[in-house]
Amino acid sequence: MKEWAREKQRLAIVLEYSPVSYTHCGRDPVALLQEFSDYGFQVEQLLWSGKTKKLISADYARLGSAQRQFDIVLSKGNF
Repeated sequence: MKEWAREKQRLAIVLEYSPVSYTHCGRDPVALLQEFSDYGFQVEQLLWSGKTKKLISADYARLGSAQRQFDIVLSKGNF
């Protein structure tokens, strides 16, 4: 899927992001968000209000160390 997502010019993905689960599987939850950013995706957190908050690299560590899950919106291209 990574290669496919990297090659797409326009794509939106809603991701249930569970840092605890990624860590439990031996993966780095911060690296996952950074990787999508490196692929050209805008990374946003979907808030309870239905709005989104744009995340920057400094936010990734905060989310990656949380003990709960988040809904993340990944998008690139014009929508």
